[in-house]
Amino acid sequence: MKHIFIISSHTPYLTSLGVLEKLQIPKKDVIFIFGRDYKVIGKMPDVQYYDLSDIYYISYRNRKEKIESISKIENFIDNKINDNYTLYIPHLMFGFFQVWAHNEKCKVINFIQEAITDFCGKDGFKKISLPYKIKSWFNNLGLPIWSTGRWDSYSKLGGRKVSETFAITNHLFTAMDCKHTIIKWPRIQIEYKFDNEAVFFVFESSLERGEIEKDVFMSATEKMIRKFAKEKNYVKFHPVQAQENKDKILDLFKQNNSEVEEIPAEVPFEILLSGDDKIEVCGFSTSLVYYSFLLGHKTHICLKWLLGSDKFRKYWKSYSRHLSQYGDIFEYEN
Repeated sequence: MKHIFIISSHTPYLTSLGVLEKLQIPKKDVIFIFGRDYKVIGKMPDVQYYDLSDIYYISYRNRKEKIESISKIENFIDNKINDNYTLYIPHLMFGFFQVWAHNEKCKVINFIQEAITDFCGKDGFKKISLPYKIKSWFNNLGLPIWSTGRWDSYSKLGGRKVSETFAITNHLFTAMDCKHTIIKWPRIQIEYKFDNEAVFFVFESSLERGEIEKDVFMSATEKMIRKFAKEKNYVKFHPVQAQENKDKILDLFKQNNSEVEEIPAEVPFEILLSGDDKIEVCGFSTSLVYYSFLLGHKTHICLKWLLGSDKFRKYWKSYSRHLSQYGDIFEYEN
């Protein structure tokens, strides 16, 4: 039995390493599948690594392209895996994850911590209209994927459900009716040195995903910088943030006469959060600011400054429902 972890960012990778330590899984049985051009820091002996970024995104509109992508994934499973496996994925809303979960060789499905969707309840966070559901049903007819607004949807899985979840806190996956296991992110030594007295600004991809207008996002960013920036500051950008937007944010620090240093994409910010030293963190709606809050760091969650956008308020509505258990999410400050 193989253990397959599908990874596209630092959080699920560090969570996966925590799972390996917790369950003491033999390295020879472990396979890491990377998507979205994720680059790992250091590779373990005996573990298999595959980068499938070229087939990570499955077309949701073009049926021919969809079939071709699914066929490539299934051929990879047959030729490279060729064994039964336990699957570790963040959720079941994404076509790539669904193909792996649907395959007959998948015997167990587990969820691993990834992003803010892990806080969501039974309803997930996305409402899908009836016309879209009907169109998607026909478009996916006979295929091992399905459209869903629920991150724990088990459509087409023949009664199989998630067996276990793994996360660093019991605040995640609370709506899942299965076993919950708390793991620890590993302490990884990296060459990159930080000034822990600085302020760390972490950003999300809401602008790139079209969930907010650019002028509202940049205005809120400028306000956050003016209020919280110190003499020394760091920024951690989301992997899919556009270079144009990153340049604009860096320029806002310069306009504020604040020194700023960009943390390289390959350096996991999660390592800082899991360390013993407490730091100061600022952000809007990225899961990293909520992890920072839950792990006891001085945290400024400036989400309320994005709510001038009707588009963003609509997007955030369901998140706020599920995060309400932590108090007023728009006013978080440790």
